Order: sequence, then structure tokens, then C-alpha cells
Amino acid sequence: MPPMTDVAQTQHPPDICLLLRVYSEQRWLVAKVIPLLRQLEQPDDIADGEHAAALAYLEVLWLEAGLRAAETDAAAARLDEHTDPSGDPNRDRDRDSQNDRCSEASVVLSHRARRYHAAVRRLRRAVDHRVRALIAHTDGAGAADADTGAAPAARGPFRGLPAREAATGG
Repeated sequence: MPPMTDVAQTQHPPDICLLLRVYSEQRWLVAKVIPLLRQLEQPDDIADGEHAAALAYLEVLWLEAGLRAAETDAAAARLDEHTDPSGDPNRDRDRDSQNDRCSEASVVLSHRARRYHAAVRRLRRAVDHRVRALIAHTDGAGAADADTGAAPAARGPFRGLPAREAATGG
């Protein structure tokens, strides 16, 4: 009998992984980033001496948001690897060898995971626009950086969307 100290290694199906990542990212944005944005957007909500600290905290949160977005997009890419290259979500690449896994429920779950991911990407873009607008306003109403010529929202950690999302527009 094998020792009881061995830990079972489990790997969740890609659709479940994507659902968990998307849910986590959405909850985090709604619970952490958006409330701080609302406070910073209302000039009377934060004392003058605390405004710089609140912006620094937003910077840290936005860096973490980028990491979370990358993890979520990686989970979406793993799900895409298990989908037919033609893009048909109803056909699995391994359909003949894994009939049990390619059930109707799995197809529906994969479709819902992709739709949820698309919704969170839209939320990401909306939050990104708000962060950029806030930083541009804070940095002198959008004046370009004297050293780089870049707009305020384009420098530092407030670069916005992950490169993959910015390039595809989605």
C-alpha cells in the first residue's frame, strides 16, 4: 500500500480553470480596484494629504491587475488549445479518443467560460480607460512627458491592457 503522505496531483479541465480564473479576476477588480477608482474620481472623498498615497496604492493594484489578467488569458489560451483548430467549439481535437470528455455539458461549459472571459475583458477595458483618465488628469491634464514625449497614461505601470489584448482589441 502506498504511503498516505503522497499528495494526489489533480489537474482541472481547461474550462473549469478558465471559469475559476475569470471569476477571481472579476471579483478582485470589483472589490479592490473599482472602489478605489470611485474614491479618487470624487475629489472630496480623499483628503489632500492622502491623495498621493491613494494614487500609489492604485498603481500597485493596477500592476496586480495586469498579472491577474495575464493568468486569466493564459487559462483562456489553454482552453483554446483543447478546441478544434477550425474554431468550432462543438468539436474537440481529441473527440475520437476521449468521447466521455466531449459531452454536451463540456461544450456548454466551455462556451460559458469563453463568454464570461469576454465579459471580464470588457470590464478590464472599462477600468483601464478610467485609470488612464484619472492618471492623465492627475499628471497635468494629459501633458506629454518632457523626457519621453509619452502621454502620462502610457508611461510607468499604467500602460493599460496586456499586450495581447491591446493588439487584438479584445
